[in-house]
Amino acid sequence: MLKLHSLSIKQKVVLGITFAVLASTIIVGVMAQRHARDVLSHRLIDIELPAMLQQINTEIDREVVQMQQAAKQLATNEFVVEALKNTDHPQFSETQLVQQLNNIKSQYGLNDASVANRKTAYYWNQNGFLRQLNHSQDAWFFGFTSSGRETSVSVFQEANGEVKMFTNYQDLNGISMSGLSKSMDDMVSLLNSFQIEDTGYVFLTNEKGDIQIHRQQGKNKTSIAQLFG
Repeated sequence: MLKLHSLSIKQKVVLGITFAVLASTIIVGVMAQRHARDVLSHRLIDIELPAMLQQINTEIDREVVQMQQAAKQLATNEFVVEALKNTDHPQFSETQLVQQLNNIKSQYGLNDASVANRKTAYYWNQNGFLRQLNHSQDAWFFGFTSSGRETSVSVFQEANGEVKMFTNYQDLNGISMSGLSKSMDDMVSLLNSFQIEDTGYVFLTNEKGDIQIHRQQGKNKTSIAQLFG
């Protein structure tokens, strides 16, 4: 074992300088590591994450606004309103109405486009007259028409995994209501493409904190509290 008192003054000086250099190197290394971590945290939390969320928010807002405008355009179309007033739905009017629905469907790349008479609950989609809606099968329709709200927007995942956005518009002072649905596969792909560092990812919730789109399908419709509680 090295005995300090047996070392020469020169050796003691060299040893002291060595320890000092090692200590300062360790301190500098620790400080540099902390600084790098702080810089990384700042970049992620203050720059990258807000920019990512803003991009997602912009994409979703664009889709919602476009579908709301299309739904209002359809429900307030004079020809559509006149066709809905005719409860006998003669062949000529129905043909024109279905053509109008298919035009909207093609224009906005929709899965479905539909209209209904709020008073009689007669319902058409792009394939023609469907049926008269009823409370037992179509609670969503009567819930919306009695809600007093002009619009509603929701996201729903089908049994096959396809995610769709549904937008409804109703003329509160008239008889017309429209409903549009559009695949959200592009939005799902966009959400799934974002990765935060090695393990972080992005998912979509509504204003109540209920998960709407998650890369793990089984977590849809659960709440953030359930996910992290």
